[in-house]
Amino acid sequence: MTDFALYSSERNADTSMGVIFLDIDNFKGLNGKFTESMVDRDILVPFQQLLHAACRHRGDAYRHGGEEFVMLLPNQTQAEVTQFAERLRQKIETQQFSAAETLVRITVSIGIAFWPTHGEALQEVIEKANRAEHVAKSKGKNRVEIYNEQAA
Repeated sequence: MTDFALYSSERNADTSMGVIFLDIDNFKGLNGKFTESMVDRDILVPFQQLLHAACRHRGDAYRHGGEEFVMLLPNQTQAEVTQFAERLRQKIETQQFSAAETLVRITVSIGIAFWPTHGEALQEVIEKANRAEHVAKSKGKNRVEIYNEQAA
């Protein structure tokens, strides 16, 4: 992620970046109902396209693991990132995907952290966003949580 290194070296006191860690809820159930290759092809590909389209003018989205994604949103306030994440969560919740001619709806749990507020290194901020995502899962899934030291 050389772009982050460049962004980091050129930042001034007013710049920040929202980091969203997004995880598809109940993903193992999808792999159990369909095959992994079918889920990857029929659900994850259009899902990734949806993420890229959603953040096109704000930043970018990256696959971080099987069903985990990281979105980097530079020059966004905490309120902007939080509102974006909630709108994205709602959009995904209403989106229909298809696998084996079966309509599939998915939900996501989202964690948010901010650079440099929650850490100087990108990996540190991603880990904190991931912890916030775990809090979202523990509170019932299909929700957005901002990293909080006390809750982590």
